[in-house]
Amino acid sequence: MAPTPFDPPPEMLRLQAARPVSRVRLWDGSTPWLVTRYDDKRALYSDSHLSVDPRARRHLAFGFGIHQCLGQPLARLELQVVYRTLFRRVPTLRRSVGLDEIPFKDDGVVYGVYELPVTWWQLTIGAFRVTVRIRRPRRSAMAPSSAPHSDSGLVERLRDLRPLIRGHALRTEQERRVPDEVVTALTDAGMYRMNVPKRYGGYQTPVHTQVDALAEVAAACGSTAFAALIQSGCSFIAALFPDEAQDEIFTSPDVRVGGTLIPDATAVATDDGYVVNGTSGFATGCRHADWHLLTARVESAEGPPEVLWTAVPMAELEILDDWYVSGLAGSGSNSVVARDVFVPAHRILPVGPLLAGEFPSKANADDPFYRMPVLLMFCAWTAPNALGLARAALEEFTGRIHRRGITYTFHRRQNEATVTHLQAAEAAMKISSAELLTRDFVARIEAGEPYTEEERARIRAQTGYTARLCKEAVDILASASGASSLHREVPIQRMVRDVHALNLHSFVNPATNLELYGRVLSGLDSGTPFL
Repeated sequence: MAPTPFDPPPEMLRLQAARPVSRVRLWDGSTPWLVTRYDDKRALYSDSHLSVDPRARRHLAFGFGIHQCLGQPLARLELQVVYRTLFRRVPTLRRSVGLDEIPFKDDGVVYGVYELPVTWWQLTIGAFRVTVRIRRPRRSAMAPSSAPHSDSGLVERLRDLRPLIRGHALRTEQERRVPDEVVTALTDAGMYRMNVPKRYGGYQTPVHTQVDALAEVAAACGSTAFAALIQSGCSFIAALFPDEAQDEIFTSPDVRVGGTLIPDATAVATDDGYVVNGTSGFATGCRHADWHLLTARVESAEGPPEVLWTAVPMAELEILDDWYVSGLAGSGSNSVVARDVFVPAHRILPVGPLLAGEFPSKANADDPFYRMPVLLMFCAWTAPNALGLARAALEEFTGRIHRRGITYTFHRRQNEATVTHLQAAEAAMKISSAELLTRDFVARIEAGEPYTEEERARIRAQTGYTARLCKEAVDILASASGASSLHREVPIQRMVRDVHALNLHSFVNPATNLELYGRVLSGLDSGTPFL
């Protein structure tokens, strides 16, 4: 890789180890570098030579977030350092550099590899191989938000954004991510504050209001709504982590937190945390996320693996460009990769106890809002995506039928045809039925504990059935929209693909959810802890 303006020559970099030190410093002689300090537990050097504490052999990540200097936004540079001969790995080191110094590539990342000498006293005793990665900071996360301090009027604010979101829907799909200006508008409306604790400036918005808010966004763009529901929902999960982790995550009430519940990554325990490795798919909205709740499994020879949610700054994960799909294509659900990412113990949330209603947050332990089961909340977050898409499809259909006829018939206007009346009415009834189902299970969630196994299974079934009814309604309307609706600028073809994709989600899938509920009704165990 050709040198770039921010890269000091390798000869300017020296790792000094002439005496026991409590810090590692990289510098170029004039520009101060970010200093990474090590406490006694993570002491890197001892006894005046380059021996390594065994606990430091694993990859450790220090610091997080976007550093600021004199009010100027700074990018974060990561140095992955591997010593060539004496030991395998030392911690990632970081410095901050000004944005204007960095010639970012299209993916927002710059890479470089260097061989750096290691000196002890005046002797060069080896070399480090250093891989440099700089990720573009997210400006919207650094800038103060103009979002109101209350969720009063939240639904109306999002309704006012529908023309903006709809106007970017085709671009969202083509770019396979939500445009920055749409994310900024949602941030300013308060979308991402719905599940953030009030002590951090969040709203803790009632569930029924969240349903209405997400439905408004979905009516404009299914992909944008899906990304919004994941990120606002994952803030709820983040509020269940230990309070120390929450202090790190909720540095702003507008923080965007992504996550998945697919334990494809692995975690290995250390004295004070875990080292996580692996690829995790479907990381919705990852390009705009500040944090990611990465699910990892801890293998055990004595039984099934333990599943953990690990809170990781997005800058410590690599984003793969692998989101090429036909439905919810603009949700930006790329895969993310963790490579020797250290996660301290306070940023761990065991999934098993969580599903049983136990979580480590003391500040939120007795708050009825956070006592609502997270999986039932997910039901409440996904249903409005289907509802919004179906409502928008009906609105689109009833608008177009006044402007077009039915080819090869005597109907000059589609709205005059009897078959159109039947199609519109049947679709509307399916949507109304889905709304009633949603209203019923949302009321039960908001009623609070306790929730029986049958109630939990029924809510999952109602969620799946809501999605199915909405899909059926959209299919009816799309099948009556004619070949002209196949054009990409006609929204209904995108609504079809989006609502079909939503029905394929493993937690939404109607057939699976009906089976679970049917097992419970038949006197059997549900067969899953995910209720």
